[in-house]
Amino acid sequence: MNPVAAEPAIVIDNLVRRYGRVDAVNGLSMRVEPGRCYGFFGRNGAGKTTTIKCLLNLLRPTSGTLRVFGLDPTRQEVAVKSKIAYVPDHVAFYPWMTVTVFVSTHLISEFEGLIDEFTIIDKGREVITLEADAARQQFQRIRARFAADPGAVTVPGLRTVRRDGREFEFEADGTNRQALDRLRALAPESIATESLPLEEIFVAALRAREAAA
Repeated sequence: MNPVAAEPAIVIDNLVRRYGRVDAVNGLSMRVEPGRCYGFFGRNGAGKTTTIKCLLNLLRPTSGTLRVFGLDPTRQEVAVKSKIAYVPDHVAFYPWMTVTVFVSTHLISEFEGLIDEFTIIDKGREVITLEADAARQQFQRIRARFAADPGAVTVPGLRTVRRDGREFEFEADGTNRQALDRLRALAPESIATESLPLEEIFVAALRAREAAA
């Protein structure tokens, strides 16, 4: 696949796949641009495998549309499958390769440096879609120390992970981009931040969704 081509590698629009009364995938939409390494993350039963099987025409969607390299896999299955390949667990990628890589895995940490963009799904629905670099800016571990005991410190969008006297460790869950500014407004003596790895971003995003439900 030419990485400069305009045609998206994958387009999913409002995909629904129902098993009896259970929606394995429920209104999922996603767009994978060419030349990207795209992560597709979710817990067991989130709908990842069902989505991929629909893309391969191993399952027919209940509703919604799918395109792979601009082709409809339900009507152009042979043409779609002539352009794709299955890659097993142990694999090496080389710089000269121009394939758009679609990664569905539980071993997120092993793809930390490869993922350009990702979607997290849960219960058949999209939780979040982000560029990997943007996600690392939004989901952070923050350590703050105060000159005096500040009492309880509550900042929307920050989860207190640990407290030791005047020292706090927080986790920014990506839901509130002003959270760090609000923490600085409390005038800590020192503050340090570091980005969460993708695996911890996955956990934090699901935790934030469950807290909002």
